[in-house]
Amino acid sequence: MNEINDFIKLLSNIQFKAELGLASYIIIIVMTGVGSYLGSYLKKKGERVATKEDFDGVLSELQTNTEAIENIKTKFSEQNWINQQVWLKKQEAYSSIFALLLNVQKYVSHQVNEFSEWEDIHHYHPYCTFMYSSEDEERLKKEWEQDKKTYQKKISSPEYAKEAQLLKLSYEKSISKLFDLIDLHSIYLSNKVEKEIDELKKQLSTTLEEEEWDLHFERIAKATSSTIKSIREISRKELKI
Repeated sequence: MNEINDFIKLLSNIQFKAELGLASYIIIIVMTGVGSYLGSYLKKKGERVATKEDFDGVLSELQTNTEAIENIKTKFSEQNWINQQVWLKKQEAYSSIFALLLNVQKYVSHQVNEFSEWEDIHHYHPYCTFMYSSEDEERLKKEWEQDKKTYQKKISSPEYAKEAQLLKLSYEKSISKLFDLIDLHSIYLSNKVEKEIDELKKQLSTTLEEEEWDLHFERIAKATSSTIKSIREISRKELKI
């Protein structure tokens, strides 16, 4: 209403060449009101349209971002599941490898101990050192003879032979299974594992020329321990523990 009154005052101050009738004033007033209302309406309508367009744009962007986030979450979950399965396969493989290496180590230890015992009887017995007086010679000789009989009786017993045979069979099977296991799980395991096992097998099956037996058994014992230690370090890095 204030806009209409202002417009009427403005018209009253204008000098017309011809006098306007009352109907003309009414039409002008009505048109002014309609124009004012229409302008206000169009302005609000434009704001609503702009607001709706903005809302639609934000909603569309939100939907796009939501889909992207869901895709990322899905891929992350899938990758996480795959990583877990790979870790479990690695853990299972390394557990089996160490179980087989334990059988290998048992056999090697048995060989080393067997040789050490034989060497103690035949080379390091007090009677064999000649570090004694004449009065002790007879006594030490009798002890030596008795120790040899005891040793021979033990290694000749069926129980001892059976134990040695079982250890040897377990060793041979374990060596064979190690390579089968590595081939089976090669996709999960570091290629360093196969190299370590292959080198160990060579060390265990080789007798070097002019190598003394004590050095031979020392070498294979060291090679076995070293291989187990190396594979333990490899497995820790692979399993991140």
